[in-house]
Amino acid sequence: MKTIIIILIVLLSVACTKQVNEVNKEKSISVFDSLKAEKYGADEYGMKTYVMAFLKRGPNGDLDSIKRAELQTAHLKILAEWQKKVNWF
Repeated sequence: MKTIIIILIVLLSVACTKQVNEVNKEKSISVFDSLKAEKYGADEYGMKTYVMAFLKRGPNGDLDSIKRAELQTAHLKILAEWQKKVNWF
């Protein structure tokens, strides 16, 4: 019985310590680095605009695997050409 109580006390103390550490992390102050923001193309608040696209199945969803692979290869080739022109990555 004593070992169960000791184990519970240890577990509770570990859980409480973890919660205190999480609260201290939330209170930490972040410093704005204007040089880093400029380097990454961010605005005066350190934010950068991103575009998110959701793809859905189009009307040609019933293509065979060979045709689908050819289309994917052509698509990746176009993206590689754009990447060279625009220097995305």
